[in-house]
Amino acid sequence: MTLSISSALRAVLIDLARFDPDGDERIRSGLRMLDAADWAHLFELAATHRVLANLSRVVAAMPDAPPLSKHLARRLVIMLQRQATARRWESASAIAALTEAGVDAVALKGYVLAIECYPEFSLRETGDLDLLVAGEDVARAAAVLEAEGFTRAQIVPATGEVEQLSAARLAGYEDELQHVGEFTRVSERGTGLTIDLHFRLSTVFDHLAPDTPVFLASAVRSPDGTYLRFSPELVVAHLGYHAWWDTQSLTNVRNGLDLRLFQYSDIQLAFRAWGLDCRSILDEAERAGVGTTTNWALWMTCSIFGELPGSDSIDVDAAIEFDSRFSDRWLQRETSTPLGLWSVPGPERIFDANRAARATAMVIEWIDDHTKRGDVLSWTLRGDR
Repeated sequence: MTLSISSALRAVLIDLARFDPDGDERIRSGLRMLDAADWAHLFELAATHRVLANLSRVVAAMPDAPPLSKHLARRLVIMLQRQATARRWESASAIAALTEAGVDAVALKGYVLAIECYPEFSLRETGDLDLLVAGEDVARAAAVLEAEGFTRAQIVPATGEVEQLSAARLAGYEDELQHVGEFTRVSERGTGLTIDLHFRLSTVFDHLAPDTPVFLASAVRSPDGTYLRFSPELVVAHLGYHAWWDTQSLTNVRNGLDLRLFQYSDIQLAFRAWGLDCRSILDEAERAGVGTTTNWALWMTCSIFGELPGSDSIDVDAAIEFDSRFSDRWLQRETSTPLGLWSVPGPERIFDANRAARATAMVIEWIDDHTKRGDVLSWTLRGDR
């Protein structure tokens, strides 16, 4: 196996992902061990693993950091903090509008974690706001967002431009994905917010699916009373499910978006903030239909960062077996039957440069096996993107 990064750089990234209040000196010591090639790669990897804000914070205040890196870090700190401030205000405004209209919208993932679990809001990087509503409230929630100036569009990452979504794509979102398509609003100052309005927590292709009504029934008001979120145990269970969800896609693997440190940072920081225990989380996850994915995600988190309270309740053998299975929900239109098996476990695969090539090879081998049997593959064209 060939690792994509040096052991020194790997250690720095993991320390950055701990978000340990007392860990800055350890991070700085690790940074001083990096060679020039590592520094060139550092910011790219930090962005992929969503620890760029934490890296920038540390490097900006590090007297002996390479000058160009320190200059970049200082600029990034300003930019990321401004973006986070705008994103928080825009998100709170949208949630307040929904609440005032009588729509119970549950905030998911990044928004909740940034407020309640991370040391600073800006350190939990995110690109959008995820909200969950009951199916019968989707049309009303959409109408509220549109009245607030949101349109059915996305912000193109490469350019920052707003791109309207086609009717075919919106239909695909609603019929197959977890949500009804992006709602995007860009202010006169150029800041923007995209909202994914969910009415279920999985695609129709996933054989392991959260019991959305159980999750909704667990919703409680945040400590400051401004938003709804799941119970802490089910916040972690949902994080674990979504982390697995990201692994079942060739596109994600090829782009390095299948295994990212922040997903496991989220879990360990939730434990730290809410005083959680693995056993209670696994019990709640089983009740909500996500026991298998939660067990896997807790194993991944412990493998990367160290033991969590109650980690002796994790079924390690089951997690390793589950981790080895690779599917592509978009090609197979299901995830129950793996198209291939990983030979490198997740805690090592996350840093393995060869995983994109291996995933591509598994897909080609799967297609080749079908065509050799005389199977016929067909496409259904849906018009514009």
